[in-house]
Amino acid sequence: MRVKVNGTLIRESSGTQSKVEAKKIFEQWAAEQRKQNPKKIQKLKCKPETLFAEYGLIQKSKWRKHQNPKKSQQDFECNVRLWLEILDKNITLDNVNLTSKINDHKIKRKDHKIKNTNRVGVKDKSINNEIDFLRAAFKHCLLIDKYELCKEPIWSKLKYKIPESDEDKSISENDWGAIFHFAKPHVKNQMWFRQIEGLRKFNATSLTTEMIDWDKMEINVVQKGDRKHVVPITDEIENLLKGKKLYDTETDKDHKARLKCLNLDKPGPVFLYKGKPFKDMRRAYRTAQKDAGLTKTYTQHQTRHTAGDWIGNSSDSMKFFGHTNIKTTRKYERSTDLRIRRESAKKIGRKVSEIVSEIQKQNFVTAKNG
Repeated sequence: MRVKVNGTLIRESSGTQSKVEAKKIFEQWAAEQRKQNPKKIQKLKCKPETLFAEYGLIQKSKWRKHQNPKKSQQDFECNVRLWLEILDKNITLDNVNLTSKINDHKIKRKDHKIKNTNRVGVKDKSINNEIDFLRAAFKHCLLIDKYELCKEPIWSKLKYKIPESDEDKSISENDWGAIFHFAKPHVKNQMWFRQIEGLRKFNATSLTTEMIDWDKMEINVVQKGDRKHVVPITDEIENLLKGKKLYDTETDKDHKARLKCLNLDKPGPVFLYKGKPFKDMRRAYRTAQKDAGLTKTYTQHQTRHTAGDWIGNSSDSMKFFGHTNIKTTRKYERSTDLRIRRESAKKIGRKVSEIVSEIQKQNFVTAKNG
């Protein structure tokens, strides 16, 4: 019997003259020899630039599926620059203590002063995202099994535990009404649409006339993860997309001003500002809040939290938002706990009143009848 392992020829007798038996013995013997002498792969030295270049190859194909491919690419490049500065471009990753490097990075980021603000220290969530980026790149190169890499750290020990926030992120009815009243016409259009449908900024800004199906009364949008989501057209949304008045008390002046910021017939984006696609209402949204005299500042994404709060049911909210996991939906409903307790207390209160009233009536009748 003869077998070549790692360039070395190994010979041995099968101990039999039967070809059938010799074949069985050879197959088992050859497998054992290969196990005992595994193939030695000459791995390459890997610098940080190579690590992120390999990771970038698979990420490029994914950027197209993201909501904002350009922003995804910019975030990737920003993370690469950050870690190249920490890991040192010229050193190879086979003799780096990653745990030490990451811990130093955490301390440095906590002491970092944010530009144009008085705040010192990057948020824990941002630092965790940076560590996750390095982890993903490192694990990708491990799977390739082509480069010499250092010992992999225990990633969970390097990350901060982010406590779940019970903060109410929904907008009160009065505040929402005040913001809408003081908003500019082009903001009112998108604000109305986003609040009723509970959509993210990207889904609202990318709305085109081609996405609207008037026969089925539906709007087809693409959510995170390249998932298709169907949005129903309600009477209120139909009024908006057909250029009608949104509410009875809307003046003709406000109505005409809004219509100038809508594309209802031609192919292309629906929401406009000065004839161009309206991409972001962040600044105008904050201006409306200042004009309304609100002390609390809301972000435009909080319309989504508000929609979840108004629905008030995790199961219904999950279907409404198109989530795949109910845990994701619950973060939009944190403020519903107090509302549910209040409604439950009112319900019990009504029941108590009914019981007491009924007993009082019975006692009254009994007393009257002697």
